[in-house]
Parts: sequence; structure tokens; C-alpha cells
Amino acid sequence: MEHDTDPITSISIAISRDSAPYYFVDSEGEARGWLVDLWRLFGKKNGIRISFKATSFEESVSMVAGGAVDLHAGLFYSEKRDEILDFVVPVVDVSTHCYYNKDLLGIHSLSDLMPYRIGVLAGDRAVEYLNEHLSGSALVLFPDNNTMFDALSSGDIKAFVKDTAIARNFLSDRGLLDNYNYFSDAPLYLNSFNAAVRRGQRPALPACLRWHGAYQPGRKSGH
Repeated sequence: MEHDTDPITSISIAISRDSAPYYFVDSEGEARGWLVDLWRLFGKKNGIRISFKATSFEESVSMVAGGAVDLHAGLFYSEKRDEILDFVVPVVDVSTHCYYNKDLLGIHSLSDLMPYRIGVLAGDRAVEYLNEHLSGSALVLFPDNNTMFDALSSGDIKAFVKDTAIARNFLSDRGLLDNYNYFSDAPLYLNSFNAAVRRGQRPALPACLRWHGAYQPGRKSGH
């Protein structure tokens, strides 16, 4: 890794291995997705070598916070994450919804799901949101998206919270899209995925990331 005063020639980036369409690993083990393409384009335009490390989402955050990689490709801001990460620039706007199986009757709002177990990814921003807005609900934490959607396919859980594009991608792939409802006009939250670095990261790295925004330590882009 370069010294603080050296120009940036390479950036290692953490991604979730199964969060299509934003970032994922294909059948040949290659990093793919909208944000992967964005970062590769950024590297090409700036003469910077880009590499990706794919793991579980929760571990991808820990890798950035621990300095094992330079950057997270994109994730939501939260107060908890703000303690360990600096949020650099927004990279894509994202909506998040709660989905529920059509077999569940009388569901008109999030509070109506209180009697049911709700699937969510471990370390996801949704965990904080549900603990705040649906306190006492039975959250089932999954290590990755594939495991959560396996549970949905088997009927082990019938409700979950997920970023909308990721949810629709998985439901479509599993032939479950017609089996689930969501409050299309009432997302749990609208926010931006932000590139993020380790809290207190050396200034040279964030300074090179100003393709459409300025580096702002502790940036609170949405909430």
C-alpha cells in the first residue's frame, strides 16, 4: 500500500458476494454488478488499478473498518456504521421495502407484520430500522441473501426486508415474484448507497474519489 504522500495507483474494494444487481460474484467467480462496473470505469478513467474482495455483507463492512481493504463499493449510512466508517460520496439512490407473502391476510402496514418472523440480513441497515420502528418484532438474521431466500423458498419465513432492486432480482430468479406483496408507495426508507472508507482514513485515498462529489468525513447522506 502506498504512503500517504504517494499517488493512488490501486484501490481494493469490498463487496457483498450476492447482492445483485448492485454487486455479486458470477458463476465463474468474477465480480459483477452496477457498482462493480462503476468502480471499474472510475479506475480506467483515473489510471487506478481496481480489485474486488467479495464476502458476506456483514464481513464486507468489517473488512473496510479493519483496514483489510481500502473502500466499500457502496452501502447505507447509519449512526452505528458512522462510528467505524467515513462516508465518501453517494453512488446510487436505493429504496428499501418490506415484502410479505400473499398468504398473510390483513396486512395493511408494517405494524401488521408484528406477529410474524421477518427475515433480514445480518449487519443490514434494516436491522436498526426495524428495532427502532417495530420494536419487539421477531427478526431472523441471515448471513447472506442466498440463505435468506432459501428460507423464503421453503416457507420457513414469509416476510423480509430488502433493498427493492435486490429483492425483485432474487424473487424473480426463484419464481416467487408473484407470491409477494409490498407497499410500493411506502418504502421503509429512500437513501443512497455511499462509498465508505475506514474511519480516519488517510486523506490521499478519499481525495482521489471526487468524481461527482467532495469527500466529507462522517457524511450523513440520508438516514
